[in-house]
Amino acid sequence: RGTHCVVSRGLAGSAPSASVCPTRPMSAPGAPSTAQQAAQTISQAVSRQDGAGLAAALRLDLGNTALIAQLNSSPPLEQICGRALVEPWDELLLEQLHYIKAAAAGEHEAAYSHCERAAACFQAAFEKESDWPVPALHSLCLNLRRAAAAADAALVAKGERAARQQEAARTMQKFFQVCVTDRAPLPVSKKWGALVVINALFHVYFAINNLRLCQNLIRAVEGPAFPKALDGQTVEGRHFAKAEVVTYKRAPAPSETLRGTAETLPAGTLPRHFRGNGAGGGHAATVPPPLAPPHLLAPRWAG
Repeated sequence: RGTHCVVSRGLAGSAPSASVCPTRPMSAPGAPSTAQQAAQTISQAVSRQDGAGLAAALRLDLGNTALIAQLNSSPPLEQICGRALVEPWDELLLEQLHYIKAAAAGEHEAAYSHCERAAACFQAAFEKESDWPVPALHSLCLNLRRAAAAADAALVAKGERAARQQEAARTMQKFFQVCVTDRAPLPVSKKWGALVVINALFHVYFAINNLRLCQNLIRAVEGPAFPKALDGQTVEGRHFAKAEVVTYKRAPAPSETLRGTAETLPAGTLPRHFRGNGAGGGHAATVPPPLAPPHLLAPRWAG
């Protein structure tokens, strides 16, 4: 539920898909329509180390009417997940299914709690696996961002403090650390999943109006250990998805979000395209150019 505008991105190495702004998220093509199908798909993905298959199985949303109808009939979810999957994959799917059911019922705070626990289960597995689960990072980060935003809106409506997006950012920071600290060779490195997580964190940091938290992410990208593939290069047989590169370079918010803030950030904390030609060798932070097409920045009263 909700009216979050999202850009559906491809997995690392694939072409980006179209931008959509649905009032109700649409079910992804090939998404499991029953809990049993989801469990079987994840089981096969884990046994084959199929990251794309895992991502598809976790791409559960509120447009999946067949799955939601089954969940509302109170099936034995613990048995379904436990029969097909080993730990922590069984708990990951169980929490994902509870997340979908709660979100569909408008129980956004409970939905976020389930989504956060699903992310924790994934992290436990991701730390021990090789790089094959990397494609699932996009689905998990997107779910977590949506759930946190909806939970914060529900909290604000009750007059309470909105803090779920900050919690979600801390969870995604753990994903980020697993990716950037991976010491495996680049052809099989988890570092190729870092840009997906960074972009998700940018969305959250812009949403909570705390741009200073972007500093460490940008430093990691511009550091010597990060794959030098932000201009479309293929490095040791791997490359970032175009959608993720574009999102990183063009930041997920209109320039007005940064106005009055960018000038106060320490030198070197904004990406190069945000930096002006002022004092300090061209590294002084300035208000960036518009970060969206002109028609999206038109006044509200414009036709």
